[in-house]
Amino acid sequence: MHERLGRILLFVVAMAVSVSLINACSSEGTKEPSLQLNELYALGGSSGDWVELHNSFDRDLSLEGYQLRDSAAIWVFPKGITIKAKGFLQIYCDDSGKDGKTNFKLTSKGETITLLDTKGIVLDQIIYPNQEENISWGRYPDGTGDWTALYQLTPGAANAKGTKKESIITDGGPTETDPQ
Repeated sequence: MHERLGRILLFVVAMAVSVSLINACSSEGTKEPSLQLNELYALGGSSGDWVELHNSFDRDLSLEGYQLRDSAAIWVFPKGITIKAKGFLQIYCDDSGKDGKTNFKLTSKGETITLLDTKGIVLDQIIYPNQEENISWGRYPDGTGDWTALYQLTPGAANAKGTKKESIITDGGPTETDPQ
């Protein structure tokens, strides 16, 4: 019994390593900029919750058919929404699903937000924590940095670090750091 479990475990580990190596080899040297989740604010009140995207490509990108998903709903970008090259795009999350707004609201208690391409492949994902008034959650620097509390809301623009202690998400969980 133990020998069989050992073989199964060895097989699973070998498969995981193989998949990791295949992914690393196929993307090595071809890593190109992409579309990322960049900032979000879940306490928008009457002005609405929002998610910001950042386009790292050197060209404008039509988002028709791309998807934004929260913990309970999927919203498909309609025709006519484009994000400029190296630009930012604010998407309102008001649960109406009309006029370029999502069919879901963000929860201030924290949840998972996922960005998918037209084929349903995950481009980016964030599990954000409880939100605080006038503090957004975003990447610093834009598109590539760690997710951190941002003390200056910057929807549709480059993110700016605040002046208070900030909580940064790392692989080991939240940590406190002084802003630079």
